[in-house]
Amino acid sequence: MKKDEQILKVLMSYGVAQSGDLGTDFGGNEGGVPAIDEDLDDEINPKGLKCSEKRQKVKDGDEFAEEIEEGDQFMAVKPWMGVVNNSQPDGYRPSKRDSAAPDATLELEYVYGFRSHDCRNNLRYTANGKLIYNTAGIAVVMDPRTNTQKHFMDHTDDIHSITLHPNGRICATGQIGPKPRICIWDTETMECQVLIT
Repeated sequence: MKKDEQILKVLMSYGVAQSGDLGTDFGGNEGGVPAIDEDLDDEINPKGLKCSEKRQKVKDGDEFAEEIEEGDQFMAVKPWMGVVNNSQPDGYRPSKRDSAAPDATLELEYVYGFRSHDCRNNLRYTANGKLIYNTAGIAVVMDPRTNTQKHFMDHTDDIHSITLHPNGRICATGQIGPKPRICIWDTETMECQVLIT
């Protein structure tokens, strides 16, 4: 407010501000709105000076910061940028293979977790004593004696309901989401028998 002469005039005309509230009268005319002194403005807010010093430090690599925008915007400090920029070895030349996918795949071995916050009755026993339950988009068949698991992963969203046929082998799981589906599958072979969309 101290920098805009028009705002000061309006505030003073409504009696909201007085010349005493505005601070020291730096060259103002006898109780009127103080004139803005550019040298004083630079001393009060040396943003331009600080920004240029900071830009130079960033260019020199002395400070880890990235400039967001010119002008009145601030500098965002991102320490990881310095690590990334300074971690490239000398003489490094990118290879065409750098952007290629690795020659490896991941295989799910064990699932930790159980969906219980919005599901009920989602733990079942098969005919041969294995546990069936769901977590996220995976139905888990677990052998409690050997602590091993098999996984049914034909769902595309979170499984919300599960039921088991009275024969203890055929299971049905239902998923939530924009395209819900029900999968009816075999707990021994882990193959989908029927897909209902």
